[in-house]
Amino acid sequence: MKAIEDIARSGIGAAQMRLRVAANNVANAATEGFQRQAVQTTTIEGGGVVARVVPQAVQPAVPIVQDLLAAKSARYEFQANLKMVKTSFDLIGSLFDDRA
Repeated sequence: MKAIEDIARSGIGAAQMRLRVAANNVANAATEGFQRQAVQTTTIEGGGVVARVVPQAVQPAVPIVQDLLAAKSARYEFQANLKMVKTSFDLIGSLFDDRA
């Protein structure tokens, strides 16, 4: 089983990728010939995720609102995983605090 920090770090990486892809989709929405992208995540045995960018299936008219919501969601995912990393480090620090 992986450490909590490793699992959270993989979530941070996936959230960063989701944010980049959402920003790319918004920035290029009006570009002729642009193919939207999506992030595909796969869970890792023992904990964590692996994320990769894949072309999104052609959809008639995907509103930019969908990408903005994806970016907002990615932000919350990032914050939650970062909080886990910080909490884990705080717990480890309190275990080794010789003044406690």
